[in-house]
Amino acid sequence: MEPTHEIQALAAEADSPYCCYEDEDFDDVKQLFMERPSIGELEADEWNREFDSRLKAMELAMKMLDDEGVFALNQPRESVCVLVEIMPPDEINTEIALRLNQAESPAMQAWLAEAAE
Repeated sequence: MEPTHEIQALAAEADSPYCCYEDEDFDDVKQLFMERPSIGELEADEWNREFDSRLKAMELAMKMLDDEGVFALNQPRESVCVLVEIMPPDEINTEIALRLNQAESPAMQAWLAEAAE
């Protein structure tokens, strides 16, 4: 990964009902990220370790929410594609998406088709 990537954690697209879902409950999480080293000031090796750590934390958070059933509250879970992505798009996005979703689900199949474009 290059230090120019930006981290973007998404439960779904910005117009989704999950965007900013219970955002106020994440104040402690935001504070924990603020206490981490400033990623923009790190050397390449440290940057990569910090980037990986943050990405894994976000993936774990989405998995925990999924395990609690958040993404199946008002629709079948397989109609939701849970994502943690980086921008610009990278193959790690697909790896994470496959860990967070059933590959055969309609939502995941639609996302994979779009990601392949």
